Amino acid sequence: MKKNGMTNKRKFHPQIEKLICLVLFTLMMTDGMAVNPTQKNEPDYQVGKKYAFPKSKPNIITDPSGSLNPFLTQLNELEEKTRSLLTITHIGDSHIQADFETGMVRKLLQERFGNAGRGLVVPLKLAKTNEPLSYRITSSQEWTAVRCIKPGPVPFGIGGMALQYTDVLADISIRLTEDSSLNIPAFNECTVFYDTETSEIVLPDSSTVTRRKKLNRYAEQFILKDPQSSFDFGFYSPDQKNILFYGALLKNGRPGIIYNAIGINGAHYFEYAAGSLFIEQLSSLQTDLFIFSMGINEAYDKNFTADKFYQQIDSLIQQVRANNPQAVFLLTTPAESWKKSGKQRIPHPSIEIARNTIVKYAEDHQMAYWDLFAITGGKGSARSWTKNALFSRDGVHFTKEGYEYQGELLGEAVFKLKIKN
Repeated sequence: MKKNGMTNKRKFHPQIEKLICLVLFTLMMTDGMAVNPTQKNEPDYQVGKKYAFPKSKPNIITDPSGSLNPFLTQLNELEEKTRSLLTITHIGDSHIQADFETGMVRKLLQERFGNAGRGLVVPLKLAKTNEPLSYRITSSQEWTAVRCIKPGPVPFGIGGMALQYTDVLADISIRLTEDSSLNIPAFNECTVFYDTETSEIVLPDSSTVTRRKKLNRYAEQFILKDPQSSFDFGFYSPDQKNILFYGALLKNGRPGIIYNAIGINGAHYFEYAAGSLFIEQLSSLQTDLFIFSMGINEAYDKNFTADKFYQQIDSLIQQVRANNPQAVFLLTTPAESWKKSGKQRIPHPSIEIARNTIVKYAEDHQMAYWDLFAITGGKGSARSWTKNALFSRDGVHFTKEGYEYQGELLGEAVFKLKIKN
């Protein structure tokens, strides 16, 4: 208020004025500084390169029932160093086999929560198909391969496939060609998945191993004396029974995340569900979170129906859940792709039906889902993938950049998750 034309200013004790100034200065200095991640409104990670996808939905994982709470608690425990290991297993088709998408998610999560090793490696090249660039599995022998999409005389195993060789001896060499562990040797533990009843493993140099232990009929664990980026061994079958090899699990003994990727070109839900040995061996991974990314091959089938697809999803999920009661689940939807129509191509109408079916299944069973279809523009978004040069020529598969972009989106969506009360 004014008195006699002058402002009547209220005076404070000099010490109180100094205290007020100090508080105001502190508030000014801390304004805009980083806050605790749990208090931030923005995601902990944001996709680096932006692409134009009109009508896109927010990049979030939908989990209204909080089914992923155990997984999120485990992530917090990793950060707080009260937990040493968390295992994710991502199962899918050709979009997963090359490991471009899953490799990006693995990189992002391990950078944040710790790198516990490469995880599952599968001898895809020996099966005469494409293998991820991060490892090489070689042999002097020609093996016969069985994959889930083409059943054979022996059952397929943990990687959706099996290698068969009938003779006395066979050799295998596993080598990592990429190491994201900051020049720390890649692994000091190797679990080999093979049939221990028809053959045994022999080592060219047993001094490199300090302990070996059979975990079950189909898994033997080797603890290495020193961390290595390669492991060589042989199979010995004196009676020339079938030598059966499925893959290996590589760990480095450090705290963090193992991100396993299992992908077979052309795979469907029902084909994995038909593999009793596959289901049995999956439990050896001790998975905390399963991610399922399929649906596009089903949508391209001539006899595709939503009801049949729903049942196929259920068959696989229920079997995996029964054998892995500790695990939680995340379903993902496929992005829209093209379909040939005469000499032209159109957005495939069944992809949206597959997407809707996956979302319905997840909602019916109180499961989390990541709707890539809607996140990247929904109906008609195949045009956006093409305009952004993220599709390969067939309009079904993506370029390396396209897959890595999907991996970045999934990683960002995971970082946005918060525990629901």
